[in-house]
Amino acid sequence: MKPDPIINIFAENIHFSKKKNHSLYNHKEFSFKSRAKFFILIPSIAIVILFFQLFRLTIVRGDYYKSLSLNNRLKEIVYPAPRGTIVDRGENVIVRNKPGYLAKVACGEEDCFRKISHDQALEIESQGKQIPIETEISREYVHPFAFSHVLGITGNVSEKELGKVHCGEPLGYQDVLGRDGVEEVFDCRLQGKYGKELVEINASGNPIKTLSKVEALSGERLVLSLDNKIQIKAYDLIKDKKGAVVAHIPQTGEILALVSSPSYDISKFSDNLSQTEFEELLNDKDKPLFNRAIAGVYPPGSTYKPIIAAGALEEGSITKDTLFEDKGFIVAGSSKFHNWYFTQYGKTEGEVDIVKALFRSNDIFFYKTGEYLGPEKLSFWSKKFNFGKKLGIELPGEAEGLVPDPTWKEKTLGEKWYLGDTYNVSIGQGNTLATPLQIAFANGVFANNGTLCRPTILKTDNCKKIRENLVSSETLNLVREGMTKSCLEGGTAFPFFNFAVEERIIQVGCKTGTAEFGSEHKTHAWFTVFAPAVNPQIMVTVLLEEGGEGSAQAAPIAKDLLTDYFTTHIQK
Repeated sequence: MKPDPIINIFAENIHFSKKKNHSLYNHKEFSFKSRAKFFILIPSIAIVILFFQLFRLTIVRGDYYKSLSLNNRLKEIVYPAPRGTIVDRGENVIVRNKPGYLAKVACGEEDCFRKISHDQALEIESQGKQIPIETEISREYVHPFAFSHVLGITGNVSEKELGKVHCGEPLGYQDVLGRDGVEEVFDCRLQGKYGKELVEINASGNPIKTLSKVEALSGERLVLSLDNKIQIKAYDLIKDKKGAVVAHIPQTGEILALVSSPSYDISKFSDNLSQTEFEELLNDKDKPLFNRAIAGVYPPGSTYKPIIAAGALEEGSITKDTLFEDKGFIVAGSSKFHNWYFTQYGKTEGEVDIVKALFRSNDIFFYKTGEYLGPEKLSFWSKKFNFGKKLGIELPGEAEGLVPDPTWKEKTLGEKWYLGDTYNVSIGQGNTLATPLQIAFANGVFANNGTLCRPTILKTDNCKKIRENLVSSETLNLVREGMTKSCLEGGTAFPFFNFAVEERIIQVGCKTGTAEFGSEHKTHAWFTVFAPAVNPQIMVTVLLEEGGEGSAQAAPIAKDLLTDYFTTHIQK
């Protein structure tokens, strides 16, 4: 008997219902177990996370957070170090530190102190912001006008300089830098070591107590070659003029005096010169900031003649027996080139040899000597004496000067070289340009037996040789003889006739120079001298801008300076 279809359908529904109820039961059972496991897992995960975080904070980044904690209660204060003092060769102080003021400034996470003026300190204190610290941090220049162009100045670090590496350390607000002169060139030696203080602070950031302190160390004491008395005397002699004085020891190249006039008061810069005052100095028509001794270039005139004589003798273009007749002038093309004696007095000097040409400064002899030597050799020997090049003194701003030749003229002026150009160069005129320092050291070769020393402003016992054995002993003797006679009766340096100090006759070797410039035929006055003539102790070179004649204006200044020098140095 077949089952009833309806009963079958009912039976199947019942079976399905049972299956369905069984599935629901299983699902409820699963859901209960899952929730139990989930609630157990949450604390476990939290514990793991907390453990990991604890590990990270204490082990991985422990030092970092420890540092942050310490920094919240510790503060490091940085103090600038006093700069080193500067003394002359006799140990006389010419630059020292004086009481000044420091104001606190932000230096990242540290406190630093920056140099301020007395007026700025008063202003800060009146505003109740802080009490500036008084310390020996400012510079005091004992003779601020006489030494200005040698010493330079100091100044705070500018915003552009912050972070730049200087003397092996990045620059910060607290740093004071040398600006120009000795202060700049020897800045790293003059810089000291910073002082540091570690203090504990409260929540307000105020110091509670000092935990440790390292005192600042002063910079190096710098000994210069300068002679305090000679420098001051040289300045006094030309302070009302425009010009320069260079005094040095021929055997070592040590600078005893280096003066440029007009000068300026460097102590004003140390006391924070105002922008208005600086612009007044910068725009002054007399250029007081300009160092004429090493950066001024001028036609050297007859102080160039010993160099031309030496070159011609070495080349064999002339000998000690060579004679040229002085007829008052010489012709080159359509131009006449005169001797100074003929121009001033209408007189001639007849036959002239090399010694007479030097002590009488005869232009005709040197016109012909230059013609025999030729423009290329003129240039060659000028450069051997280091004209047209820097001598390398340890001061910024030294000029090279100019040694003209046919190649230079063609390239620069687009013109050919003529015989008249040769004549002009032969007497230190035309386009020839030299600094007082170059004239001093080139002529110093004849004072120290043929060595060209590098000038130095540091005390030393040795010549740093640029060249030695520059010319033969015969050439040296001939040039020296001419320079010695130039300061005797009959020579051009009449202020030195019978030169004596405390009744002691001192024979010297010298050369006068009167150099024309410009279209109005104005002249610069030159004079260079070494003394005594045998085994010289000192050489003095004087330049006066638009000063007239070398013999009349420049030579008396050198004479006064040497008189002062030998008054001190003569053995009694």
